[in-house]
Amino acid sequence: FEYYANYVDMGRRGSFSIRGFGEAAQAYFGKDFRKLSLAESATLAGLIQRPSFTNPYRWPKRALDRRNLVLGMMLENGY
Repeated sequence: FEYYANYVDMGRRGSFSIRGFGEAAQAYFGKDFRKLSLAESATLAGLIQRPSFTNPYRWPKRALDRRNLVLGMMLENGY
């Protein structure tokens, strides 16, 4: 899991690929991943399935909708 979390594709910013949760936290929120809020963490979790489609810079509404879906599923499953 650690390898996956460090290398999973999390989209692009300009011509640069964003790999892993740590890099994504810096790229999208400007902070260390350990300091992310629940909503920010859910946004990153939502990016995994379709990172280009839900990129918060290009498609903020899509990213918000996906984040809300992740939060809803967490609530539904008691997390």
